[in-house]
Amino acid sequence: MFKTLKYSVTFPSTGRTLQRELDLTKGLTQITGANEQGKSFVIEMMRFALFGTSALRGTSEDYKTLQLTAEFDLRGENYRVERQINKAKLWRNQELVATGVKPVNQKLLSSLGFGLDVFDISCVTNQGDVERLGNMLPAERKRMVDQVIGVDRIDTVTKWVSEQASLAGKEIEVLEKHMGSEPQTPVAPEDLQPIPDLEGQLVTLKEQQQLQSQLKGWLSVGKPEPKLPVEPDVPSAAVLNEQLAQINAWEVEYKRIKTLQVIDFDPEQIRLEWDLFDQAGRRAAFERDNPRASITRETAEEQIALHGKLKEQAVYTAKLEQLGKAPHADCPHCQTRFSLEHQAIADYKFLLTELGNLPQPSLSLADLADQVRRIDNWDRDVIQKTWAEVSQFPLEAARPQATRESLARAAGAVHISVQDKMLFDLGARPDRTPIEQALRTRQAYEAAKHIYDRDIGPYDAWMAEKAVKENELAKLQLVDDALAHVERQLKIARDYEMQLTMHQKAHAAWTATSAVVSEKRVELEGWKQARLFLVEMRSRIKTYLVPSLSKVASWLLTRMTGGQRNSIVVDENFEVTVDGQPLGTLSGSGKACANLALRLGLGQVLTNNVFPVFIGDEIDASMDDDRAQKTQDSLGLLVDRISQIILITHKSPSAGTILEF
Repeated sequence: MFKTLKYSVTFPSTGRTLQRELDLTKGLTQITGANEQGKSFVIEMMRFALFGTSALRGTSEDYKTLQLTAEFDLRGENYRVERQINKAKLWRNQELVATGVKPVNQKLLSSLGFGLDVFDISCVTNQGDVERLGNMLPAERKRMVDQVIGVDRIDTVTKWVSEQASLAGKEIEVLEKHMGSEPQTPVAPEDLQPIPDLEGQLVTLKEQQQLQSQLKGWLSVGKPEPKLPVEPDVPSAAVLNEQLAQINAWEVEYKRIKTLQVIDFDPEQIRLEWDLFDQAGRRAAFERDNPRASITRETAEEQIALHGKLKEQAVYTAKLEQLGKAPHADCPHCQTRFSLEHQAIADYKFLLTELGNLPQPSLSLADLADQVRRIDNWDRDVIQKTWAEVSQFPLEAARPQATRESLARAAGAVHISVQDKMLFDLGARPDRTPIEQALRTRQAYEAAKHIYDRDIGPYDAWMAEKAVKENELAKLQLVDDALAHVERQLKIARDYEMQLTMHQKAHAAWTATSAVVSEKRVELEGWKQARLFLVEMRSRIKTYLVPSLSKVASWLLTRMTGGQRNSIVVDENFEVTVDGQPLGTLSGSGKACANLALRLGLGQVLTNNVFPVFIGDEIDASMDDDRAQKTQDSLGLLVDRISQIILITHKSPSAGTILEF
């Protein structure tokens, strides 16, 4: 039973704070007060004290400031629990036994022996929840009670045990099918020899067979007998090579003569002709570049002076023409008309008279200037010196028939007549074909003779070795048959050994599987016994529960109704009748009393008074004052069975401890 309860919480959404510090006693305690004073919150805090956050109606965020301390007696021991949303501590008889939310929850669950679902059915009736049992269909009531008392868990375990038994049976069936009958020991063959002896014989015979194969391989490759070649009737190679060397020398000399540079002209004559040709060209170039004057210097000067006089004559004549246009006047004495420039006119006429009749020059001033330049050029010493040299050169010379390039190449050349003389002295070309044929014949003979000399010795040795190997091969004629016989015997011995090994493994596996089958049979029997036990336990629980529930509920109903109703019968299908009338047909306080009696009775049966507490929230809401009073009185009479009864009510309490909120 609860002894003290202290809590404080501020809800963040509303800012409202609920806090109480209650001292609770044995017997009937009634909590009353106006609405919204936190009366029902007391029940929530009691549930939270025992079962943690799973008992809260909101989220952890709503209760983040919650702090609770509760003290209660359980199974004759004193417990104190301190809780916050994420912290918890538990003391038993003033000794700290658990720290942390999960350890505290597990410790209390172990001490109570039941969880929140059983507590809510057997110890708590929340506001508006009195008739929940009665309003359920029988199947729903049965399922709920089965869940609360753990029958559904028994059914689940029974199903699982049945499945394990089925699996064990199938395993036994598979194992027995797989292992078959006990393996039989194989029979040893006749003339069985030890495998090591046969393997030794096999190694020896294989070595002999390998030697036989090597001998056959060696003898299968024949060696031809060397043949002595016949010496040909030709000179020796030295003589023939000397003859070929002479022919090669003739060919080299012939090639040298034929590749000589030859000319068909006299180089000295051609060189003289080119000198004369060059001199004539030089003279012609000099005369072209330095032409002579066609007149003498005196004639040129006379011609130039004549050109000057002619120019003066033209000037005087032009002046006279100009003066002739001057004004005229009459002489006052003689009345003769005269020009005002008569004196100048007379002067110019005199000058013209002095010049006389001038002939026309034969050359123009430009030609005279060219003649003077030529005369001046020829008066230079360098021209006179050069002319003294080139004047000795011929005026003309024919171009030589041979070119300068031919003349330049003629330095290392010989005249064609000299080449012809050298070829004549060398003589006719010798024929090398018969000599080369004879040399090839001689060389082929000498090569064949060399091969014969090289091979005849090894051939004689090979013939001697062949005779030895043929003798060895004759001794190994029966090795193949002997090897085949030993291989057959070895295969028989190995097959028997393998059969024996397989038998041993198979027998060991059969023995092991047989042991597993025996273990599985024991396991199967255990599963069968467990299933029978669970079925029996379920039957006993139901056999005990239903009559006990009917008996306790009837006793409680009689007390609460003052004897107006006396019987509650619950059958195996959880059909409920009250004094023979179906529970669902009742109404008002009668139905409330019947439901309350069922709840109290179920709590007594389920918890076996481990935690003899009942908390009711407005369970008398549908009752009149008289029925409510009788219910209170009846509950007060239950304190010998339920040590602590806490009622939250709006009725006027008249018994027990009263707490006003």
